[in-house]
Amino acid sequence: NKALFKWILEKLISINEIDQIIINTDAVRKVKNKLEDKINKKIIVKQRIDKLKGNKISMNEIIKDDLKDSIHDNIIMTHATNPLLTKDFIAKCIEKYKKSIKKSYDSLVTFDEFYGRFFDHNFKPLNHKADQLLQTQDLKPLYFENSNLYIFSKKSFKKKNNRIGNKPNFMVTPKEISLDIDNKADWKIAEKLIK
Repeated sequence: NKALFKWILEKLISINEIDQIIINTDAVRKVKNKLEDKINKKIIVKQRIDKLKGNKISMNEIIKDDLKDSIHDNIIMTHATNPLLTKDFIAKCIEKYKKSIKKSYDSLVTFDEFYGRFFDHNFKPLNHKADQLLQTQDLKPLYFENSNLYIFSKKSFKKKNNRIGNKPNFMVTPKEISLDIDNKADWKIAEKLIK
């Protein structure tokens, strides 16, 4: 019976490198009620401003607003709809980001990796030849931006107005934790996996 956002929040709170968590929501009272005993000095529950409410608003606009309240130069961005991400995976992403910025990368984004026969909207093969039947594990993988986690600096965000900078590095999210809840089917899958 745990609120959806608490699954990821508890993991973020437990990571030492994270000392500020901004929850941007249009349901502040509900979130604070659900937090109950989980009120933590790391957490800021922020009322989403009216012009940023609704399903048609770009997440980049919400991030831009949150950057005003962030006390740090480096930002980790995730969603309540990623309940399966683990503390270990988030920590690995942080570590990879730290190493990446030393190599002139400016952001980190997570992807799902798929091995299979893929086609574009015109049914043209993307990663294979239609007349060759190779094992799918021998094909070049394709990558899907899964919206699980982004790490970027305020500077890189301001340059591009995007959470993915000009020179991003990436992490492949393990399949068993990469679910992003976008619809009822995803919700049902998450419920089964969390039990």
